Amino acid sequence: MGFDFNYDPIGFIAEYGSEAPDTTGGKASPLVGHRVSRVHTETGKITTFTVNKTGLAASATGEGGLERPIDVTFGKQNEMFITDFGIFKPPGSTKLLIPNTGVIWKVTKI
Repeated sequence: MGFDFNYDPIGFIAEYGSEAPDTTGGKASPLVGHRVSRVHTETGKITTFTVNKTGLAASATGEGGLERPIDVTFGKQNEMFITDFGIFKPPGSTKLLIPNTGVIWKVTKI
């Protein structure tokens, strides 16, 4: 298994996001989660690898993209797989989990 987007020693972190508005004082939180970050394991520098243009979950804008990424794995042919949990509504909503909204994103180098 491998991943060759970059030869530097790198780790990837799936960032699920906040449970706004309950955990953010009632406000959307575009700078928290809903992204995959890259960590340089020697320097500790963290950068965003992929995030929606708005910084919000896809369901908040209707524009598509990441919702709640929960895992990053790698395939035998240097591809990245991002497991996206799908739509999770804040506590108090009539439906917390929305069935069939999760997805596995396949990311490859072009």
